[in-house]
Amino acid sequence: MSRPSIPSRAAVKEASARSGPLANGTTYVYDYFTEQRSSNAPPITYIVMEKVHGQSPVEYSKQHPDETEVVDDQIAAAVRHIWQLPLPPGPFIGHLAGEKANDWFFSGDGADRTFQSVQDLEGWINDKLEDVGRPERVNSKGIECRICHGDLSQHNILYGASRVIILDWGMSGIYPGVVDEFALIRQFSNRGGKYASRLHKKLFGDKFSVLIGPLMRVANINAFGY
Repeated sequence: MSRPSIPSRAAVKEASARSGPLANGTTYVYDYFTEQRSSNAPPITYIVMEKVHGQSPVEYSKQHPDETEVVDDQIAAAVRHIWQLPLPPGPFIGHLAGEKANDWFFSGDGADRTFQSVQDLEGWINDKLEDVGRPERVNSKGIECRICHGDLSQHNILYGASRVIILDWGMSGIYPGVVDEFALIRQFSNRGGKYASRLHKKLFGDKFSVLIGPLMRVANINAFGY
């Protein structure tokens, strides 16, 4: 797939207006512009956004333990708001910039390709499992895609003045929702694991989704080769 062109200013402002200032989970984008650095280098894009203030949910909960449940509910509501946004046009799934997928599931090196559909991604995952002799398989029937952040860690969320802001969208893309679930589960043993566990329960319930087992296996294959 060819790399898509940078969206127009009108498109950026329309997307910003859809979220709007003080919206759940997103910052307001005022403008953007590109600058050509040299004839041999790709242009660099600058984004002008509102300045946001707040603390990580873990730090906020330490200072306001009696508000932890309320803050967790607001973060979960902000994530669901993102999930419910209309998807941009186009048949592909993956990174929002149309690049090769690159997040905690695909490993730091990213996928070796782009994807055209959920079924396309399913085939890639099952091929990985088959290549190493694993019996697990995924079935994408009935799975819907959404805009996933890809790294909902405590470091990428700010809370302040009863507002949630989700930052650092470098791993975001159009994926099955289990991609956001996987990114939370991998944090359980890291710093902020209690927060990740609470948010997982708010968003996905007490049990892991049926696809988590195969995805964890494939994540190991992607990262370590087995």
